Amino acid sequence: MAAYRMKVLWNAVSAGKGKSFFPQQLLSMKARVLVVVGEWDRAEAIYRENLDMARLLGDRLQEAGACIDLGDLVELRSRYLEAMELAQRAEAIYKESDDLPGMEKACRLMSKVHLGWSDFPKALEMLERALDLSKQSGNDKRCAEILGNMGLAHYWMGNTEKAIFFAEEERRTVEARNNPVALANAYHTIGRIHRENHDYEKAQPYLEKALALYQASGDMRNIAMSLGSLGGMQYYKGLFPEALELFHRQTDIAGKLGERYFQACAYGDMSSVYLEMGDYVQARRFAMLEMEAGLAIGDKICVSDAHFHLGLIGMETGDYQEAEKQIDKAVEQGRQIESGRFLPDYLAAKAGFLYKRNKLKEAVETNRSAMAEAARFGRRDLLNAGRWQQALLDQARDPSAAEASLSSLEADPESSDDTKAEAFFLLWRRTGRRDFRDKSLEAYRRLMAKRPKPLYERQIGVLED
Repeated sequence: MAAYRMKVLWNAVSAGKGKSFFPQQLLSMKARVLVVVGEWDRAEAIYRENLDMARLLGDRLQEAGACIDLGDLVELRSRYLEAMELAQRAEAIYKESDDLPGMEKACRLMSKVHLGWSDFPKALEMLERALDLSKQSGNDKRCAEILGNMGLAHYWMGNTEKAIFFAEEERRTVEARNNPVALANAYHTIGRIHRENHDYEKAQPYLEKALALYQASGDMRNIAMSLGSLGGMQYYKGLFPEALELFHRQTDIAGKLGERYFQACAYGDMSSVYLEMGDYVQARRFAMLEMEAGLAIGDKICVSDAHFHLGLIGMETGDYQEAEKQIDKAVEQGRQIESGRFLPDYLAAKAGFLYKRNKLKEAVETNRSAMAEAARFGRRDLLNAGRWQQALLDQARDPSAAEASLSSLEADPESSDDTKAEAFFLLWRRTGRRDFRDKSLEAYRRLMAKRPKPLYERQIGVLED
């Protein structure tokens, strides 16, 4: 809705006008303005009053609408169970009157709850139902939003090509209309997917345009989201102080909004940054904050990610018993998330840990599981890393038999310098061979030239010593 229309409605309610006609609708519109500017407590109080009034009057459709309004807000606040109950109540009412747009809203809200619960197949099922209902009712605006959410669901499941397809479909749908926030959503989705694929040149313009549009609209929640995405970009590029500054800005806004999910995400991201910087005290502190926030909102991804960070910290500090315990917990949580973005990574880390601890038989089995999960979700990056891990395990058991596979992997264009540097470093540590040392050093120097990181600097120091 245009800003001037929002202002007119706000003033009408404030002045007491329109009370003989549709005060609940006007108050609901005022609450939407409050959501955008970050006054969520006031907005929630209005939505609850509207719901109580609709029930008192016995107005079923108004009750359903109030359920959706309140459900959308409590979902933003990560109170997923309450949001699901409100969505199901609204859906039941809308079905009674065969209200297609209403059923679409209920399906869309349920899909967001399933995304919050990390149940991505169920989220996609709800989104497909919502898209079908939206097309039947001719609502192009909702179609665009649904397409973007389908892109995100596919992204979390590891289906990168489908994720980009749906995100681009969202962009094409909204570019024809003058809707800056919808366009910002499309830009953000595309940028985020490209960022996770490490295509930073494509990602950065989209993320920056999204942030500018969100700032122009005053949409605080999406500003927080966008700051976090740009912070992730700086982290991937090795610009750690810049990343931390953006993550702190994100947590400040999210804290004022009561948005625990974005707080949890930012805490996890800051833990990753401090881990890379070698500041394990701060890394552990933010991992624990991520765990606390994730448990509070029931977010499996945040909880598993916190266990994973704590496991990596244990590995780096030599607390191997704690490292194994935390990585096992991350794997356990990861098995409950139908996503190609988590369990394969956790299993791969566990295989690497077992290799370093010389538990070769267990490492072989775990690496096979990691590769199977990577193949299931189309994670070509982890399949390549798994082949390297297998070569390291083969070399430990039969050095002569592993030479051919190592040469083949080294020539593979999908083998990244990150993978080569670490693999040859571990081989050098295990065998003392100078050729492995030289190859690791060469790969780390290439990485330092592209994006300097404290980890690369430390490894180069060890190799040159």
